[in-house]
Amino acid sequence: MRPSLRSGQLGRQVGAALATEDGEVLSVGCNDVPKSGGGLYWPSPLDNRDHILGEDTNDKQRDNMVAQLLCKFEDRSQKRISLIKRSLELLRTDEESNRKIAEIIDEISKFDAENAGHLQAEFRSIVDVTEYGRAVHAEMDAILTAARFGVSPKGLILFTTTFPCHNCTRHIIASGIKRVYYIEPYAKSRAEQLHEDAIIVEERVLGKQRKGIKRVRFTHFVGIGPRRYFDLFSLALSSGHELARKKAGQTFANSPKTAWVRVPLSPHSYISRERIAVVLVDSLGMFPAPE
Repeated sequence: MRPSLRSGQLGRQVGAALATEDGEVLSVGCNDVPKSGGGLYWPSPLDNRDHILGEDTNDKQRDNMVAQLLCKFEDRSQKRISLIKRSLELLRTDEESNRKIAEIIDEISKFDAENAGHLQAEFRSIVDVTEYGRAVHAEMDAILTAARFGVSPKGLILFTTTFPCHNCTRHIIASGIKRVYYIEPYAKSRAEQLHEDAIIVEERVLGKQRKGIKRVRFTHFVGIGPRRYFDLFSLALSSGHELARKKAGQTFANSPKTAWVRVPLSPHSYISRERIAVVLVDSLGMFPAPE
């Protein structure tokens, strides 16, 4: 989906397009920050996108939420240590007991401090919020672009690089879009759980169950990925070998026996590449094995 490359977001780049059943594209969109007057920011002296301001507002809000959770944990930790200290003080009998009690309390304090560091990373991964970003999502941008020019999205097909989030899904349903094709999954989306009455993710149902279903169909795209079109169909603008279609003004036929492979295949499968990556990460010692 080429509109995705227009995005200047600090996270993933997403593109979307609204089209008729005949494949006529009526509007496109990408995820980026909206500007006053309609549409999204483009590079200009008045550009106020996230990469210009230097922060992702959604990440900032998530970190604030994590900080609040850690503050609550720290408050409870201090109360816990205080209660343990008071309980142990009742057992004081001699100097040796006092020393051991002090060591126990010190170990508890150190454990809680280390635990807070682990919790910060765990909370950050669990708190998957998407609502605090400034950017309009690509699907919404495509719908709003159509609306600005008086094009109804009712009955159209939406193509998007990423499975729609739950916020976009509610607008997709309400706008009357009849079908969605997506390429990449999106783990943060709660669309299926929140709108199981109105959408259906086709790969999760059997063919015989699709008949008579009136819900919006979400279908995983199968075919040539948009980023491969340059490689396969461009004459020169790609990472593959250049192509020629004519010589001295005349077309000529390529022989399968002598033609170059347009896009050379990698000698490694994705599994072998992942194994190489695992060995490399292990050698860096970034993720120590659990005890």
